[in-house]
Amino acid sequence: MTTSYPDQIGEVVVSLVLDLGDTFAGLLLSWKPKRNDLQYAESTIVAYTDTLERVLGAPIGSLPLVDAETLKEWFVSPGDSA
Repeated sequence: MTTSYPDQIGEVVVSLVLDLGDTFAGLLLSWKPKRNDLQYAESTIVAYTDTLERVLGAPIGSLPLVDAETLKEWFVSPGDSA
């Protein structure tokens, strides 16, 4: 990838990653068993992944941020079926 603004692209990437961390922290700290946080978390990961790949000029699907099994461990209680 070539860009006229490599420092700014770095700042954008760091900002996106920090924002994603804040979003997930908020979800995890406000988790409620009957709310569908898993679906929201999955769509959030897809959106951030797509955005970061585009900003970096990376091929689609080349930048896995969090896998589906990890999300399930974070957002599905043991008694739930997901």
